[in-house]
Amino acid sequence: MGGSMIGEIVSHYRVVSQLGVGGMGVVYEAEDQRLHRKVALKFLVEDAGYDAAATQRFKREAETASALNHPYICTIHDIGEHEGRPFLVMEKLEGQTLRHLISGKPLPVERVLVLGTQIADALHAAHSAGIIHRDVKPANIFVTSRGDAKLLDFGLARLEPKPHLTYRSADDSTQIRRDEITIPGTALGTTAYMSPEQARGEAVDARSDIFSLGAVLYEMATGQRPFEGATHASIFDGILNHEPVSPSELNREVPRELEQTILAALEKRVELRVQSASELRAQLQRLLRDSSSGRAAATTLPESSRKPRSRRWIAAAVILLLAAAGTGMWLTYRDAGPTETRIESVEDLYIQARYLRGKHGGEDLRTIAAFEEVVRRKPDHAEAWAALAHSYTERFFRVEPTPEWEQKAFFAVQKALAIDENLADAYVARAQLIWTQPRGFPHREALVDSLRAIALDNQSAPAHGTAARILAHVGLLDEAEYEIELARDLDPSDVRWARRHALILFWRGECAAAVEAFSRMPGRDAAHALVCAGRTDQAAQLLNEIAEQPSGAAKGPSLEALYALLAAKKGERQKALELVERTLGGRQETLGHFHHTEHVIASVHSVLGNGEEAVEWLDRAAHDGFASLPTFDRDPNLATARQHPRYASLAKRLEQQAEALREIYQRHGSTTVSN
Repeated sequence: MGGSMIGEIVSHYRVVSQLGVGGMGVVYEAEDQRLHRKVALKFLVEDAGYDAAATQRFKREAETASALNHPYICTIHDIGEHEGRPFLVMEKLEGQTLRHLISGKPLPVERVLVLGTQIADALHAAHSAGIIHRDVKPANIFVTSRGDAKLLDFGLARLEPKPHLTYRSADDSTQIRRDEITIPGTALGTTAYMSPEQARGEAVDARSDIFSLGAVLYEMATGQRPFEGATHASIFDGILNHEPVSPSELNREVPRELEQTILAALEKRVELRVQSASELRAQLQRLLRDSSSGRAAATTLPESSRKPRSRRWIAAAVILLLAAAGTGMWLTYRDAGPTETRIESVEDLYIQARYLRGKHGGEDLRTIAAFEEVVRRKPDHAEAWAALAHSYTERFFRVEPTPEWEQKAFFAVQKALAIDENLADAYVARAQLIWTQPRGFPHREALVDSLRAIALDNQSAPAHGTAARILAHVGLLDEAEYEIELARDLDPSDVRWARRHALILFWRGECAAAVEAFSRMPGRDAAHALVCAGRTDQAAQLLNEIAEQPSGAAKGPSLEALYALLAAKKGERQKALELVERTLGGRQETLGHFHHTEHVIASVHSVLGNGEEAVEWLDRAAHDGFASLPTFDRDPNLATARQHPRYASLAKRLEQQAEALREIYQRHGSTTVSN
């Protein structure tokens, strides 16, 4: 196989373009024709110099990286072979390598801290799984357009014994310099970033990766590598025998504490070096917490909140009465909200911000401005940072779907956790923020974050509610119902819990009970439940009422899909298919969870007798976050889909996924909900 692969079909991937060439791989953009998503295909470079050992190293990258499911590690979807040539299927990322981002210039200190914490967190996950990377360098770290670090290339990684990718052009960031090659037959790794023990060819452990990350941090902070040289020998000599120039001598903006952290990671004696990635991550988090800049900056970062205590929202009137009595704060109330007359303390501001959130919603700019003022006056106010994360997230999803709001939300989460790593609200915020369509609905990570929040504060209704939402989407409906009942008991005033309980009834196939539960909450889900219960005339009437509402939120793809389902049940085939097309045409108009619409589209095809298309849309719904096998098994409109041969394999896969998540819930959740 030679020449361009553009336009070729590799397995079920259509090659679209070449993205770049690296040391041992050429990377193409491709379209997954089954799941209709963009991926990156990485092939071994077609060169006679690559033998069976290179192929084995290539496959090891897939096996190693695929064992790690982490937001800061590039996801490996699959491995295959095409015309005798192995390839990896990777998530396609937009952005640039860290090497290209640095380009000989120091990064802002806060960006160094943010990216450094992310990379350390990725290494902590790898080391916890017994995996040593052994080739940590800027060229193997990708920085996405959203600002997230992604650790790449586990081709040199090894297991330690137990005691959406975009590359730049070949003449840019993917091209490898002479001093960045791995020298065959000697030390493994990239010369300029090797640890001393790696350079000597000795056995290495996780602390070798710490040294390499120290070199990366040094380069981010100064724009220069700690050990330079014209030859491999001179670079080795620097690594083994000489200390690097202090970072602050090269960049006066580097704080003394960051300099000390970097140099501690670059200790030549392994026993004196920072001993773990988690320790290095904690040091960087503390520095980020203490930094005075970037209060609402657009730099991103999710990463790993308060002693257990109740998080129930107190009625606004009680809050304000106590505030007036205890602090001397005076507020005048008008229809537009409170008018500030006298504010004496930051806590007064925080109380006012909470009042505004209750009155106008977290996404309201007045609410956001109030919480921003709190952290401006008191940058170490962890609760306010967590509240800002929630508000930024709501603004992003409900009002302005721009990267700026999402980036601010991630930054606020990180600030909250850097200040107080035991703040439950911050873990809830992060779970909600990462569990989204653009990020592929990482069920495991989001569930672990929500369970961690419960462990820290088992009286947190939002933590139980978030766990319930995730559990329900993967078909663990009994567990979800238990969590939602806890949330409702903790905060009976929150109407979300009743709606989510109604959804659980619906997804369990209890259509009549769901209709009754939704009777006080008419909306698209209520209409879908009516269709499930066979009450199509009432469903049509409710949909018409919704369509007449002025709110744009009442319309959108889901509404069109439900009209298509009604048409299919009436035998109006052409109309149903046209409505499906209109549904797909409006997909980009919303950030909402499209997986429920995909479930409806599957039902349309099933009712029309299109079994293959129905299973395909169920597969898409599962891939896009709604993987509830009990729902698919019990939905009366999916009878044709269940008879198709492909349904059995889909069901088996979803059952295995649910069992893995049930084990996590039982292991982590059983000890938290009983506290």
